[in-house]
Amino acid sequence: MALEEARAEVKRLKTEMYVMKIQEEAKAKVKPAKLTEKQILHNKIVGNPLVVGAVSTIQVMYACTLWWVVQ
Repeated sequence: MALEEARAEVKRLKTEMYVMKIQEEAKAKVKPAKLTEKQILHNKIVGNPLVVGAVSTIQVMYACTLWWVVQ
């Protein structure tokens, strides 16, 4: 029984290693896209913790509350 389990484990590990090798080869073939200045600025703004907090707060507010905030 232990020999069968060991063989199954070896087969599973070989399969995992093969899949990882294929994934690494696929990653190497994909060239990263060049970001424009607007995309870089957008990523900086969206990644700002203050903006993330504001967006999450705005999403739970009612439309009337937002109107008063703008006023």
